[in-house]
Amino acid sequence: MHIRDVIRCGIWLLVLAPPTTFATPISDLALVYHASFDDGTLNPTFDPLGYGPVHIGDGEIAGTNPFGLLENQGMTLGITHPASVVGLTNVSATLTPVVFGPGSIVGMRAVYAVPMGPHGPADVWAVVLGVRTGGVDDLATNTRVGASFQVRGDGVRLNTPGASVPANLQNVPQDVYDFLFPAIPNPNDPAIFTMDLVIDRITGASTATLYVRDFFVSQTSLFGAFGPAGGLTITDIGPALAMNTGSGVSASVRLLDFQVFGAPVPEPSTWALLGSGLLLVVVARFRSR
Repeated sequence: MHIRDVIRCGIWLLVLAPPTTFATPISDLALVYHASFDDGTLNPTFDPLGYGPVHIGDGEIAGTNPFGLLENQGMTLGITHPASVVGLTNVSATLTPVVFGPGSIVGMRAVYAVPMGPHGPADVWAVVLGVRTGGVDDLATNTRVGASFQVRGDGVRLNTPGASVPANLQNVPQDVYDFLFPAIPNPNDPAIFTMDLVIDRITGASTATLYVRDFFVSQTSLFGAFGPAGGLTITDIGPALAMNTGSGVSASVRLLDFQVFGAPVPEPSTWALLGSGLLLVVVARFRSR
């Protein structure tokens, strides 16, 4: 066998070998779901896997008054944090049931507009793009992780709740914050932002990204609950709005677009089969020479 053939076989092995370090970019995944809410319903505009419509869910906590209101070619999510509640309250536009277990990759992209909520020193609320266990309602017993547009007082940052190493990134620049929360809203130039989240359950490296106009920030994290070699199966995905603190205060955000991307990852037996096939090719070439 010529050295050129050996090198060629080595290159193919590198190409076919599963990644071990980096998260798959969302641009490499296939679109499997799209809901734009432009027809006044929760039905998808693209749904080859038959997931069905988005559902409005919440944490089933009295006094939160969660809602999902279809309007202006989008859907507004809103919630109140009652004075009697300590901890998380939420409302979500959720897609369930789905199945993304170990050996799979799920990516999501959501476009939001006009975030509104409290900005007091002790206020904490977030627009979320997440994955979790459970069904339509996000109960306290569910396991959840994701990317969040987190508002803490008068600052905004990208966060990755549920990550083994939380993002805790710096606040966005002041001009970005002023665009997101203008003193006088401009209906002709609404505050729009986008979040991406990829949960890569083969490498374990998952990436969250926040885009606001020309500004973006990205963070790669490890989500141990939904790891590559084991962990729980993701059964629920989608955008949400959550509040951790507050006394009778409310928040809302408009969801303009929601997309899901997926890519099944070959099982170890598949990689073994590919390797065996390559070995047979090499042996055959040797014999032919």
